[in-house]
Formats: sequence, structure tokens, C-alpha cells
Amino acid sequence: MNNLLFPGQGNAQSFSRQASPYKGISRAGRDDQYQQDNDPNRLMLRETGAGVGAETMQKALSKDREYERILSQLRTEFSRIDINRDGTISIDEIIRFLNEQTNGTVDTGIAEQIFAELDDDGSGTIMLEEFIQNYFDRQKIIKERITQIEEDTKVHYESREKLIQKLKEQRMKERLNAYGIDDDAILSVRIIEARDLTPMDITGKADPYCVLKLGGQTQKSNFIKQELNPVWNEVFTFDVDTGKEIMEIEVYDKDDFGTDDFEGQLSFDLVDFVDQAPHDLWFELSGKNPNQKWQGKIRLVIQYVFSKTKMLTGYINMWSEQIENSEAELKELRAILKHMESPFGFIQGFHMKPEVGKGAQEGEDGKQEPVYDLPPQMVQRIEKLEQHEKALEARIDLVANTFAQRAGYNSVPWFSLTWYLLWLYTAITCLVMFMRPDYFNLTICTTALYMMFNTDRITKLRFKMLTFGIFITIIYDLIWFFLKHGEYSEEPKTDGSGEIRIRRFSLMMSYASFLLRFFVALVFWKDSLDFAKIIQNKEDVEVKQEKKDTGPKNKGIFLRSQIR
Repeated sequence: MNNLLFPGQGNAQSFSRQASPYKGISRAGRDDQYQQDNDPNRLMLRETGAGVGAETMQKALSKDREYERILSQLRTEFSRIDINRDGTISIDEIIRFLNEQTNGTVDTGIAEQIFAELDDDGSGTIMLEEFIQNYFDRQKIIKERITQIEEDTKVHYESREKLIQKLKEQRMKERLNAYGIDDDAILSVRIIEARDLTPMDITGKADPYCVLKLGGQTQKSNFIKQELNPVWNEVFTFDVDTGKEIMEIEVYDKDDFGTDDFEGQLSFDLVDFVDQAPHDLWFELSGKNPNQKWQGKIRLVIQYVFSKTKMLTGYINMWSEQIENSEAELKELRAILKHMESPFGFIQGFHMKPEVGKGAQEGEDGKQEPVYDLPPQMVQRIEKLEQHEKALEARIDLVANTFAQRAGYNSVPWFSLTWYLLWLYTAITCLVMFMRPDYFNLTICTTALYMMFNTDRITKLRFKMLTFGIFITIIYDLIWFFLKHGEYSEEPKTDGSGEIRIRRFSLMMSYASFLLRFFVALVFWKDSLDFAKIIQNKEDVEVKQEKKDTGPKNKGIFLRSQIR
């Protein structure tokens, strides 16, 4: 059977090299192993190489037995599915078997897909040899994918660790100027190519080149002879002082006997690239007169680096996300592999795709947002809104971090700031309620406090809903001020108990709460964008606190072990 299914035993050899599922041994087994490893006769055989063949043979025998066990299990499963006992499996038998396993809830489409994958020769029936071969093929694919992910994840960990070390070094030496950007801030512009330039020569061609200008700095590219679709692929670097500069690029046609002809121009603001990532973009060229029709476009790769600390942090977060996705995929692949080893797991697990499953992640952390089947137009609007959000966030970060640097921080501690503002908001709301029933704001405060104490139980969407709720309270207070301001500010006829002072105090606190809520809403909106970082920040704080609490105890144990 082995030679029939796997000619030359190549596949059997390949399978035998896989790791054995039996990993554990008893204490007695470890003692016996220790005696065997230190046996003088075995040591001599190992040193001379004479014992290697026996040990290799023993391992090969163990793997061959495992191989035979799987073959026996596959034959049993095949026999179970082959209801009419004709030595083949049909699509009807597959559906009937899956219905038995799922209590009649099998999807016919999935059953047909499984059958098509098993029926290699397209004969409409599945032979035992096809059934067995498919098992080992699928197992091999999954194991190879697991190995690849493990290797990639190791590289990702190493890359992230190197970036973390660079980040620590950069934080020590980074100095921001009065505009909140690094003294070594740079703008990198790679001019890739241009298309459809205007012909300027009598030959119907052009000799185009580019002139780049930024804050008094000017650089020029090489010119390309006789080309309307030139390819430069040149990189230019500019020093940036304020971050408010505008890059201007002009394209000319080089003329040997006169003034160079104008081909077109473009400009862009550095503020549009504060995410510090490289952007590969096409720009339409325009004439000197905005109303003049022009032709031609140019492709640029733009990267504005104004804070290496932020750039490194972004790359670290990117690697962390990649590692998280890889580990989730590994977890699912191993689950599929384990499921295949169970009785009838091969055929049931055929529809389990070796991909990162959203359901697995949801079950693990419960933080995944619900996915809805939205119309394409709605999806496009949401994507545009998210792009505007990111651009606005980048600008806010730029301004906020400038103030943070002046206050002695590397960046704005948004998570801590959220706590301070929330406690202040709650305290002012309680003061307001001395004379004014303000249960709306009190409800928002209570909800926000619950969310901050239980960030591991909530989602990013709820942070945005809370922001929306705060804006509703602002509208509510505007209406309340319009209706109740006169009542709370006028003097009553009698003030024997100091009611006028309490009412005015409550009104003043209402105004203070009203103004404060604009900042609270802004911070919670920022938190909704940085939700993953908030979770990580909380976990880091808990880990540090745990280490702080357990540090002396662990140290004592270590010292006692040294004394022994």
C-alpha cells in the first residue's frame, strides 16, 4: 500500500520527518534516559558513530508506526463514509455523512466544495487512494504554512526589538524646536516618472527636467532626452524648519538655444503628510494661470519625517499588529491540524480555511466590532470620513505635542489626561446638582467612569458613542441655559436660607461644565482613535504595578536560593 500510494516512499519519508505528537515522558522515563545517555558503551558507540544507525532506525520505526496508525484511521473513515460499500465515495454520501455529523445543518455548497477538492481526477467519485493522498497533501500544506509563519514571526519579533532599542536611543537625543518638530526634520521626495507631457520640440518630443523648491532650498533633476513619458527615479532631501513650508515643483523642457520652456507645476503642503509614512501619489500638472487648461501628470513618493520618535513608534505598532495577526493565524492552523487527527476530523475540517478567523479573535478578546453588509456608497463615505479623521488627528497631535514638549513631556499623555478631565467633569457635575437636577450629565459621567475602569470589556465604537453622548449634553445645556438662565440668576423675594447663592453657584458650575465638556469630548474622540494604544497602556501599567508588588518577594527567594 505504501508503494502504491507513495511511489519511491518519497511521501512516506516526508511524513516521517514530521514531529511526533507524543512529547511527554514520565519521571521514570527521564531517569532511564539519563542512565542511557551516560552509559559508557553507548557513549563509545556515539563517539565512533556506530550507534547512530540504531538510534536513527528507532526513530524511523516510531514514525512508521504513527504513519500506519493514520493510514488505518483514514481507511476507517473512508469505510464509514462509503455507505453503499462500493469502494468509492459519491457527493451524496459526503452530504449524508456531513448531515449526520451536523444534525442535518450542512451547507450543500460546502459539501460540494469538499467533494471537488477531494476528487482530483474529476471522475465524480473519490477512491481510497485519493482520500488518503488529499489528507497528507493538506496536512503538508498546513505544516509548511505553520513553519513559515513561525519563521516570519521570529523575524518580526527581532525587527520590533531593534526598533524598540532605536526608539530608546532616539528619545534620549531628540530635541524639538519651537514649532514642535525635530531639529533634524527632513522631507524626502522621490520623482519617479511623468506621463503625457506637452511636446515642445519640433520633433514632437521634449527634454524634461524638474526644479524642486522648499523654504529657500532649490534642487534640480537630470533632464531626459526626447521623451514625453520620462522616468527619473531620483531622490531629493530637504531640511524642514517649521513644518509649514510648501513644496513647489516645476517641470521644464531643456532648450539648448534659448530659454527653457515651461511644462507645468504642482505644489503640496507638508501638513498633509504628518503621518510620516511614504506616500506614492500622482499629481496633475497645472499652468501658471489656474484657469488655463494643461496636460501631464507626475508621480512622486513623499515622506515627511519631523519626529523620528513618532516614526519609530508607528513602525513598532505596525510590527506588533503583524505579530498579533500571525499568532492568531498560528493558533487557528494548529487547531485545524489537531482537528484533523481526531476521528472523522479530516473530512469535517476540510471546510476550515487556514486563515486568520475573525470569530477566533472575537472569542479571544471580545473587542471586535460587528461587521455589517453595507452598500458600496456607504462604505466609501465611511472610508472618506476615516481619512478626514486621521488627517485631523495628525494636525491635533502636531499642535498638542508642541505644548507637551514645552511642558516637559515627549508627547501628550492622552490616557492620563482622560482620567483627570473625567474626574473633574464628574466633580463639577456633582456640584451643579446642589440646586439643578442634572441627571443627564451624571449618567454620562457614570458611563464614562465605568468604561475607563473596564477598558478590556468595551469596544472602540462605544468610545465614539460616548463622545456623541457628550455632544448631546452640550446641546441639552444650550437649551437649558436659554430656558433657565433668567430663573437661576434673578434674586428671589426671600433669601433666608441663602438660596440665591446656591442657585448662582450651581449656574456658574453649569457654565464651567459646559466649557469643560468640549475638551472632554475632544479627548474621548482622540481615545476612540487610539483605542488599541489605551488597552496596551493599561496593560503596561498593570504589568509594572505587578512587578513592583512582587519584586521584593522574588528578590528574597532568589537570595535564599543563592545561600543554599
